[in-house]
Amino acid sequence: MQKVFYPCEISQDEEGYQVQFTDFPEGFTDGDSLEEAITNARDLLGALLFSYLKHGKDLPSATVPEDSSKNVYFIEAWPDLIRDAVLQRGIKEYCGL
Repeated sequence: MQKVFYPCEISQDEEGYQVQFTDFPEGFTDGDSLEEAITNARDLLGALLFSYLKHGKDLPSATVPEDSSKNVYFIEAWPDLIRDAVLQRGIKEYCGL
């Protein structure tokens, strides 16, 4: 199983920390602290991968941001494990479990 690191930009404003995944246009979340923003980013990434795989969409390749002046964090994901979860859920729904 291969681990993938997806980049996200984390910025701070007066309301807390804002997170945007560069490879997922719908990938936004936030947090009151940097730690909470990173935790929420992990949760969001898992949900995005699950949704993409469930709906048969190709996962984007993880890119390396060109602008190194931004606060970029790399969030790890295990697409193979998520793909297995999608398949197991589909089998259970098909079998009526």
